[in-house]
Amino acid sequence: MVYWVYVLESLKGGFRYIGSTHDVAHRLDRHNAGLYPPTKEHRPWKVIYKEEHPTRTSANRKETYLKTGRGKDFLK
Repeated sequence: MVYWVYVLESLKGGFRYIGSTHDVAHRLDRHNAGLYPPTKEHRPWKVIYKEEHPTRTSANRKETYLKTGRGKDFLK
């Protein structure tokens, strides 16, 4: 199974959210439906970055990296 790291940006204020999943489109739908408390207030969301990974471990490592200062610089 393929895993993805994704970055969402709120269309209401420019907030960003970083996560990982095996289905980005489905996860985006769930974020926009308000099913995740951390992102509910900042709906709607759009995907601004996604990266494919062969394993969940690899995706989790990249997600963790993107949440660091260097990772945020990479996204700029």
